[in-house]
Amino acid sequence: LILVDLYQATGGENWTNNDNWLQGSVESWFGITTADGRVSGIQLIGNNLRDTVPTSIWELDSITTLTISRGDFYNQIPSTVNNLKKLKRIDFHNTITLYGLPEELYDVKTLEIIYLRVSHLDSVQLSPKIGELEDLIFLWIQGLHGSFPAELNELTKLQSMSFSGGITFGSGDARYINGGVFPTLDNLQSLSYVQITSYEFENNFVGSLALNPLLDDLLINDCIFKGGFKVPTNLANSTSLRTIRFANINLDEETFPLTLLQIPNLTELDFYQFSDFEKYAITGALPNEVNSSSLRSIDLRGHDLTALPEITSEIIQSLNVENNR
Repeated sequence: LILVDLYQATGGENWTNNDNWLQGSVESWFGITTADGRVSGIQLIGNNLRDTVPTSIWELDSITTLTISRGDFYNQIPSTVNNLKKLKRIDFHNTITLYGLPEELYDVKTLEIIYLRVSHLDSVQLSPKIGELEDLIFLWIQGLHGSFPAELNELTKLQSMSFSGGITFGSGDARYINGGVFPTLDNLQSLSYVQITSYEFENNFVGSLALNPLLDDLLINDCIFKGGFKVPTNLANSTSLRTIRFANINLDEETFPLTLLQIPNLTELDFYQFSDFEKYAITGALPNEVNSSSLRSIDLRGHDLTALPEITSEIIQSLNVENNR
């Protein structure tokens, strides 16, 4: 009956794929998996669901995977979420989760993947209890408000992390949400991917991320740092970094920071400035050291570079300097 509720509440007759739904055995229904006669998984991605996901789905206490994403619908995580003792994956990305994240979510110790978009109108913050999710490997949330808890540094299995503050929802613009003081995250030894977008921060925390030995991708977009952003010199000590994006940031740099050319295995650099951020553009010449770097792709759009060296590197495949004045 719970799956029937889901079908009826989200316009199942108009789903992209509703094969076998409401007929035949449940395990034959598209997107449904079972184990020992109980529903163990729902995976409906981009399947044209509409309206609101019924809260009754949170009564499926044997479910391990709950992925209902990429649709024009809303969902709500109730306090009874802690009844799902086997839940490993909760994925409602590219939809809107209303009314915030209940404290009981952090009681689901089996969680490995959290992928959500919350309404910025609800002023959702991460609870310090996030540190209790010891098995978490993937944490992507759009629309978060406020300071991030220091307990993030306890997620020692975390591999991928993405936070985005800027979401326009209903009336108003949530761009540049106050992120407060971002904690030092030097204990996440499995962390390989970081993306942080559309916040105002009181501190430059980026250097602490470079202390994680497996960090491969470091993407900071559309952010404002108190006092301006300087590229941390300790990034040059990272042997794992392959991709850096410092894009649309209030830079406190006059010329191109040499550190970005000293990262031994960096292959892709996005270091561009658009719109309001052009006033933070760097000037001067692109250093000749670019030829001895490991970079293959370089995006320097929107700066005030006055000169380029002769490119002699056989590694560089793309150098974009459009809109340099």
